[in-house]
Amino acid sequence: MSNTDRKFDLYFRGDSTPEQNKRIFFKPDGSIGGDSNDQESRWGVKWGILEIYASTGEIYSKFKWDRSVGKLLHVNDPNLPSAMGQYMVPLFVSR
Repeated sequence: MSNTDRKFDLYFRGDSTPEQNKRIFFKPDGSIGGDSNDQESRWGVKWGILEIYASTGEIYSKFKWDRSVGKLLHVNDPNLPSAMGQYMVPLFVSR
């Protein structure tokens, strides 16, 4: 199974209603595929935190896995330019 087989729905508007989402996946070379844009250009993991980098190289958002809800939750750092309340849901992989 490749990384392109494991997709995530990114709910990117935080607490807004209705929720808005897009489908992305994380490529082995550190880039982000799917419906990514300049704000979701690259990715990396540091100290167990998924960091999403903008095309400028700046950290745009950070997520941490929450096993109790089965989602990657935004760390809600007010110093980040991304909206608080974002989360990612892993999609199931069919075999």
